[in-house]
Amino acid sequence: MSSNNLFFDIETKDKFAEADNVDYYHKSPVDICHIVEKGFILPAKKNILSSGRPYFQGGVVDDKNNFIEGSKCLRKDEEGALLESYDFNQKHVEYIDKDVLYAGILINHFGHFLVESSNRLWYWLENRDKNLDIVFLITKNAHIFPQFWEFMQLLGIEKDKIHIVKRVTQFRTVYVPFQSHVIRSFYTDKFLVPFEYIRSVLPDGKKQKVYLSRTKLKNGTVCLGEQYIEKLFRDNGYRIVYPEKISLKEQFSIIKNSSELAGVSGTAMHLALCADKHIPITILERTDVPEIEQIIINQALQAQSYHVGVNLNPFPVNHSVGPILLGVSDNLVAYCKDRRFNVNLKFVNFINKSDARRFASEYFRKYCQKSYNRLLSIEAPLVARRMLLFSGAFIPLKRLIKEKFRAIRASLGKKFHQHFVSN
Repeated sequence: MSSNNLFFDIETKDKFAEADNVDYYHKSPVDICHIVEKGFILPAKKNILSSGRPYFQGGVVDDKNNFIEGSKCLRKDEEGALLESYDFNQKHVEYIDKDVLYAGILINHFGHFLVESSNRLWYWLENRDKNLDIVFLITKNAHIFPQFWEFMQLLGIEKDKIHIVKRVTQFRTVYVPFQSHVIRSFYTDKFLVPFEYIRSVLPDGKKQKVYLSRTKLKNGTVCLGEQYIEKLFRDNGYRIVYPEKISLKEQFSIIKNSSELAGVSGTAMHLALCADKHIPITILERTDVPEIEQIIINQALQAQSYHVGVNLNPFPVNHSVGPILLGVSDNLVAYCKDRRFNVNLKFVNFINKSDARRFASEYFRKYCQKSYNRLLSIEAPLVARRMLLFSGAFIPLKRLIKEKFRAIRASLGKKFHQHFVSN
């Protein structure tokens, strides 16, 4: 991509240019599917890495208890990945006399489901004649979000073909396709297969420019000030869409029939997976750290991408935790000038007082907690360390005690892991 399509403050532009210039495409492997006769599928169990961070055990083993490497659920780093199996008693296992496709972990987050839990379904769609059932792993106490069933229905997969494994189960045959994509790492030729199928079954409609808004979103990362950006795009001919207000089928239909897409980086913009190839996509970046996953999606689509810094955050924030303070930044003004959009100068760099107060309140409340503080430390370790000094002022005693117990539990898990490895 040309750097002319990057609109950022001079201090952050190089970071985004570097991320955007990486080629994330990997050619699909020759060994596309591992077939395991009488294979066992193990539900995901959380464990602790030597670093003290969580990962999962589970996946597929054969009838000789050998772990199938292809059943790992890989991520860019080990945290949150499924890396190995665990011991179990074969005598106490349910047997189901069916041929199944192993789909990996069903992540209970719509955005992560789209890019992580769908990346083996390409094999089912390309091999319908095998009439395979599909098996997902689910983590303890996790709930299945409603869009999951809608998504599978759009792929033509009936509910009775889907197994959510909560205990070790043996099947007649287990098909283990390779991951078509690893989050924040790479994509292959098969990554878009499920979304291209969904596009094929949705009706054609009138093309229109679409802005995907978060302003009606009640859950998720707190984003403040987006209403001024939304108005700017509305005034320049974009249809404003609130994804959470409509069905998944409607969301994908709108995306399929969009001539341009724009929105703040996050789950909603991952819907671009159902867009036309080469479509203009404008990503309004909400932090000073590149969101690699969206860059990968845009590359897979060969999109004409624009990345614009619209965050007015006075302090470093984590993309997923927030809070995020947005506005019609100088960068957005430069983008609008480049694209000949109209801009109401009254709202340039404007921050509503109530949004500013809420940002400050949310910021200190969140990053004084160790769980969120750890995430902030990835982007801003010095700020994160100093934030902990404020814990007593912003976090109730009861929560501080819970944080302490959590830290002790994690420490014990780490020591146990180190002892286990050394012996």
